[in-house]
Amino acid sequence: MALESSAATREIVASGNLNISVNQSQGLLEPDESNGMWSSTMNARFVSDNAVARFTEIGADTQVLAEAHLWSGFAYRLAGENFCQAVFDGGPAQPHTAFLEGAVDHFTEVISLTTDAEMRTAAYAGRATAHMTLGNWADAVADAGEVPDDFVFQALFSAEEPDQWNEIQFYVANQPYRVHSVWNTPYEQYYLDTGDPCTPWGEDPNYPYGEVQRPGIGNVPWKFQLKYTDFGDDVNLVSGREMRLIEAEAMLVAGDWPEAMDAINALRTSVVSETTGMPLEPWPAASLEEAWTALRRERGIELWLEARRLNDMRRRTEGGTLGNMHPLEDASNPDTFLDPGRDLCVPISLAEVETNANLGG
Repeated sequence: MALESSAATREIVASGNLNISVNQSQGLLEPDESNGMWSSTMNARFVSDNAVARFTEIGADTQVLAEAHLWSGFAYRLAGENFCQAVFDGGPAQPHTAFLEGAVDHFTEVISLTTDAEMRTAAYAGRATAHMTLGNWADAVADAGEVPDDFVFQALFSAEEPDQWNEIQFYVANQPYRVHSVWNTPYEQYYLDTGDPCTPWGEDPNYPYGEVQRPGIGNVPWKFQLKYTDFGDDVNLVSGREMRLIEAEAMLVAGDWPEAMDAINALRTSVVSETTGMPLEPWPAASLEEAWTALRRERGIELWLEARRLNDMRRRTEGGTLGNMHPLEDASNPDTFLDPGRDLCVPISLAEVETNANLGG
């Protein structure tokens, strides 16, 4: 999900010929090309839901049941943040928010079932992100407040077997694939300007370009991400840093942009530049509009390559246009090579449509 959605959101640019289609590289997310994203996410949701049902039936230990609910909650959130509509087990299409409401329910069960501090904190954080997208700001802030700044909960990957690899790293490891690049994204110049360790990338003079020419672009300069450097690198699902940004966004929703900027910049200046060894410079803002721009960009930086950007772009479009996207992620800018009609969510896959009687299959 992160690999294919990141091309559409311009977190990366396709520079090879695998896994990122021509349509996806232009921001067009088509039903016949979403089968992998849809089926893997629905499998995750079904397997964890099935585990919850079976563990409940046999009266399993509450800790085991709580863990099943936790992973189910994150599967639901992944679906709710990225898909255009929800479908459950061959049923009819529903608003994508049905997935997010399911996530809230699962995270709530975790909190009620276990006293394990890490699991409870992960559930509070996951529930905060779901409440944020649903627009339940009081609930989002209350849950975010339960999560300390240094908390991180991750999806675990492993270098031992291909099915467990971190695919963002695998497809840019030059073994032999150079599938994506940071070239011509907001993060290319940003990292040069700031040295922000949240968005690192590198170059190899022996391989100045990606594998193939891309339609409309030609040879893409190969500037490879360094956020993940090993096939077994884990990916954040939630963090205390994201919780602080949720709290800041709630302040912006309430119109309190000076307080929000204090929160955003407190987070930002806690990061030390890899090039200067000094704290990052705070974002400037002199209005609510500029504060929204700072918040949206800081979320993009903090959550880079974590399959979260589509949701933020859709929320901006559906909730109003306060705050500007970076010019290199704005499809109205021809320099992005994005289609002006680019998509901000992944459709129900063609395979689901063709096999689900409720969808015409």
